[in-house]
Amino acid sequence: MNNREAPSFQTEMTESIAMMIAPEAKLLAVLDHAEEYRGLAIRAKNRSERESYERIVDLYVEIAEELEALIVGWASP
Repeated sequence: MNNREAPSFQTEMTESIAMMIAPEAKLLAVLDHAEEYRGLAIRAKNRSERESYERIVDLYVEIAEELEALIVGWASP
């Protein structure tokens, strides 16, 4: 097997990190969006609207948790 067929671990890791520029900034942006939708949920005029916004908040929180786990994983040796 030659190098073209089997990328090295270092190459794969570099490509993975390159896919996400400034992950901490992305995490903060996701949390900002969650907070924005939380505010909309609080101000919603009816239950259906509030529940929709709350679901979006839940999704943003899940994304934030995943990003945080990735960031911690990258920082660990």
